[in-house]
Amino acid sequence: MQLNDIGDIKKVIGSKYCHADLSRIFKNLEEDILKDKKVLFIGLPCQAAAVKMKFARFKKLDNLILVDLACHGIVPQEYLQQHVSYIANKYHKEVSKITFRDKNSSYYLSLYDNKFEKFYSKQPKQDDVYYRGFTNNLILRENCYNCHYARKERITDITIGDFDGLNDNRISEENKSQVSIILTNTKKGEEIINLLISNKKIVAYRQKSVEAAIEHNKALNSKVIKHENRKTFENEYILSNNFEKAATLALKNEIKKYRLLIVPKFIYRNVSKLFPKKFKQKVKNIIRKT
Repeated sequence: MQLNDIGDIKKVIGSKYCHADLSRIFKNLEEDILKDKKVLFIGLPCQAAAVKMKFARFKKLDNLILVDLACHGIVPQEYLQQHVSYIANKYHKEVSKITFRDKNSSYYLSLYDNKFEKFYSKQPKQDDVYYRGFTNNLILRENCYNCHYARKERITDITIGDFDGLNDNRISEENKSQVSIILTNTKKGEEIINLLISNKKIVAYRQKSVEAAIEHNKALNSKVIKHENRKTFENEYILSNNFEKAATLALKNEIKKYRLLIVPKFIYRNVSKLFPKKFKQKVKNIIRKT
């Protein structure tokens, strides 16, 4: 999406675990860059590489700022379209909004109806086949399994993402999930970040080593490994052209294990409500001592 106004930023806030089509944006980029306008491009590493390659031949990279996202891999649009359509039909709803990580449902795939009320919300480890398929490397685009950009050496000016595996006692537990990583990969990128800091646009930051940043972030040090049932998914999808059927077949063991575990938890939560807090605490203390 092309944004020309700071107010438009709200339109693109939030992670979208789905492949984006850039075909319409290249013409706009070319027009602006050839007119010597300053352009900030934010996308996946492979998309940023395509933009860089295209405009390097024009020798017009001075006004182009490239920012890439630490990328786990991406899913074809058609899979998400089919999945959302399946859920909408199941709940007899019209979908107005999809989020994967908004403020109200962090790390949940959530769907909202035409009244903007949430009617579906699942975590990655639950039984939503799209979210499980994405996080477990089942349904990614084929080229993601042979990514040339999942490494320490970056092809952009700045890399941004989550600071995975952060182990810093000075940051409270509840805020750890909100800590981001910013890698400055070029002199241009370093100058931009320093300018943002000096202008107080970045107000809370701490310098860490690159090694600490990439140690637990697989997107910055290794490509993803295919799910063991990837072939099962591919074969069924080719036969049926039905995402739900193919993903459910490939993930059947994982979904079964989840549902077997969720029943005891559901029973425990409901039964425990029948007893007072003091009694439950005494039981916990007895269990700890045994």
